[in-house]
Amino acid sequence: MKIKLTLIAAFGLLFTSATKAQTPETPPDPKIFKDTANCRKFESKVKEYVEWTIKTPCVNKDVTLWKKVDDFIWAWTNGSSDVTVTIGKVIEPILEDKKDKGGYELLIAYMGGIAVYELENRKDKDEVNIEYAGLKAMLEMVKINGNLFTNAKAVKKYQGMDDNALKKYVADCLTDDKKGK
Repeated sequence: MKIKLTLIAAFGLLFTSATKAQTPETPPDPKIFKDTANCRKFESKVKEYVEWTIKTPCVNKDVTLWKKVDDFIWAWTNGSSDVTVTIGKVIEPILEDKKDKGGYELLIAYMGGIAVYELENRKDKDEVNIEYAGLKAMLEMVKINGNLFTNAKAVKKYQGMDDNALKKYVADCLTDDKKGK
């Protein structure tokens, strides 16, 4: 009986740690990113904060820390000269869907996914790959949070696409953005 309980407890601990990223230290005040030189100093933290945001279920979040981490990601991506996040047709459906109460969190996951991809793939300037990485990060957040975001029509649309269809969707959106549609 003790062995069964130990195995169940071990499995539970493993499952919990696999679905929740380790709590990060409190990020610095986002105002420091008005100076782009400060952005480079914190590149190593970006991935940690983005990973935590995506992997920590929203229902279990520490609201104060979550807001500070989200503010960090927002300010860092906007202040960094090494990362470019474009808010265009790819992400517009999430922002326009009034049923989606978590639009801001999804936007942060999208921006963070782009930031991490661009930092890890500095030579890849293919906009499709970059924005695809943002959507994949956002969909990972949706997957981890179960039904929290599934009322949003756009999320349902993205979830129904395989990787090839998702990349084609991104390419089509970017083409429309360039045409001014």
